[in-house]
Amino acid sequence: GIARRLCGSYAAWLTVCLVGFSRSFLYSAHLARYDILVAAFGFTAIALSLRSGSKAWVHLTAGLMLGAAFETHPVGALYAPVVTILYFIQERSATLKSRRFWAFVSGGLIGIVFYVALHIIPYPETWTTLNRIAGSNTHKPPLLSLSSFIESLRGTWQLAFYVAPYTLPLALIALVFFLLHRDRKSPILITLLIGIP
Repeated sequence: GIARRLCGSYAAWLTVCLVGFSRSFLYSAHLARYDILVAAFGFTAIALSLRSGSKAWVHLTAGLMLGAAFETHPVGALYAPVVTILYFIQERSATLKSRRFWAFVSGGLIGIVFYVALHIIPYPETWTTLNRIAGSNTHKPPLLSLSSFIESLRGTWQLAFYVAPYTLPLALIALVFFLLHRDRKSPILITLLIGIP
């Protein structure tokens, strides 16, 4: 739906083919893993945010989808900056006056309130302890040290090449194309290409 809305039917079919032949899809399409659920919620939020002419409830739902992604796993928070940037690209200087944008923000805040009410308020010490254990040495942000950042980039490139060797060259070609052929949708496409986890 996202590819068809932005680039037409041919791009949508190409997207289906590229994803359909990737190792990660062939391996995990039938699994009910949390990362699959996070991606489903995150991409639903992206699709809804691109419906600029829609009513406010659609954008409220986009915010709720981000809340559901975060509720499923904290990595879902990675979708929030991408979707927020999409609103600023579409609404431009009118973003902070847009009912659609504030409906999206409201949905996200409702999601955060539910997360806090379900996980933090009932057992704050348990939540703190579990997060300290889960996010210890293995989950330090890569930006805190140059060597960790370089290692993280190297691992990302290796994994991307293993999962679908054709993805990185196509992504670089697409990035150059979008930068050279500037039109109304190019900023959206560049944001999605660079920002999607």
